[in-house]
Amino acid sequence: MHPSRCASRLPRALGTRGRAPLAAATAVLAIVAGGCLGPPTPFQRLGDVAYETNTATRFGRFDVAVSHVASEVQEQYAARHGSWGNELRVLDVELTGVRLVDPDTAEVSVVVQWHRIDETHIRTTQLAQRYRRGGEDWQLFEERRTAGAPGLFRAERPKKKDGEASPDGAGDELREQAPPAQPGEPAVTSGLTF
Repeated sequence: MHPSRCASRLPRALGTRGRAPLAAATAVLAIVAGGCLGPPTPFQRLGDVAYETNTATRFGRFDVAVSHVASEVQEQYAARHGSWGNELRVLDVELTGVRLVDPDTAEVSVVVQWHRIDETHIRTTQLAQRYRRGGEDWQLFEERRTAGAPGLFRAERPKKKDGEASPDGAGDELREQAPPAQPGEPAVTSGLTF
């Protein structure tokens, strides 16, 4: 059967004629679209900011990423991530969780897969990023490695005798002594912050 004949029989088969189906479909579409067009909630905005920050950093768009970083740590953030794209290649960045610590502070879990430019060994590093809300937007103010391979950040690399960076990446992060865990709190595996 010719397609135009099928289309012309559809309103008859459904028992509708004229513009009634079009009006009904338009009304349903307007109701559904109206529910989607509202302003994002603070939690949705946090997810958007975290995704945009990490994706921009992955692809070397530090101008976009730094716009979501608190002003007091922007320079340090750029220095820590300066090796991304130069000395190492970030293959994937995945947000694995978002947790509100309080109404104005949240922690985002991130998994980064990467390898050094001169190697093919793929490494995985887990990060915890803390964001705080200032007005209507969220800003990254702390980042630490919680598990996985060290070497993702260029901050203070210990030098070998010949002046090269350590091949295993040990000491690539800024280190800060983590306070002892309180009873009932999970221990931080590495207090790496900026």
